[in-house]
Amino acid sequence: MNIPIWIEPCQIGIRVSTGGPLNIVTEAATESLALEQARKNYEEKLASGARWDSLNLSNDRLEKAWMNLASIPEEEWQLFQQAIQDHRSQSESLE
Repeated sequence: MNIPIWIEPCQIGIRVSTGGPLNIVTEAATESLALEQARKNYEEKLASGARWDSLNLSNDRLEKAWMNLASIPEEEWQLFQQAIQDHRSQSESLE
């Protein structure tokens, strides 16, 4: 797994930060040492019981809106799409 990290100079050399949800920050004389320490901190978190998971958040309003769109007859949907295209064309011609 690759995650984005932030690498920057600091007083003792290099600071590596992962940001959330890991919130690992290491400082060392060299980049390779700081990265090695960040990996070690990650492994320690896993060994202590931390784990990756996900949380499903339901959005009833979004689901209902999608269901409303799904129930539009094809002919009306095409008219709606054409109106959007017409509006975009008019907006572009004003620029």
